Amino acid sequence: MIKWERDIQWKVYFPKEKTYIMRDHNWAFAAWEIERLKGRLNKSSVLFHVDSHLDDCPDGVLVNGLLEANTVEKILSVAESYDREAGQTSPSNIMQIDNFIWAALARGTIEEVFYISRDKQDVVTLKDLQNQSNASSELILSKLPSDCKYRHSKFNDLESFLNLYTPESKKISWR
Repeated sequence: MIKWERDIQWKVYFPKEKTYIMRDHNWAFAAWEIERLKGRLNKSSVLFHVDSHLDDCPDGVLVNGLLEANTVEKILSVAESYDREAGQTSPSNIMQIDNFIWAALARGTIEEVFYISRDKQDVVTLKDLQNQSNASSELILSKLPSDCKYRHSKFNDLESFLNLYTPESKKISWR
């Protein structure tokens, strides 16, 4: 039998496997940050993001209260999004379903991302932002840690990823 815990109806955590299943994308951010507060997740962690979309919008670093959130309650508040079903227009400075990865980069929680996605877009990189040299890009870059070393790899499907990164290849530590 698998031991797991439910937390506020938004995540299921499998402690032995250190695996989380989220109800919504922005709650993945909350789970990572809360686990980091508890000491169960290290700074500069690796993310394996399997999704049809990249969810790599850099404006996640501009989320209200992002860098100041240092309690479970504040992290949950930062991760709270708007009500999509109400048809409201979302403010640009809140957590969205496509900018939560960059929010975690800004906090230093995530440093490396393996994107496994059929999305035809390229991953947004630090170099992309530096080359744009506009006010928005400069603001985003200013919110990232000075030692940010955002690394990423993109695979178009799970099979491509698994063919390259097997436990025998020793390129990834699986335990």
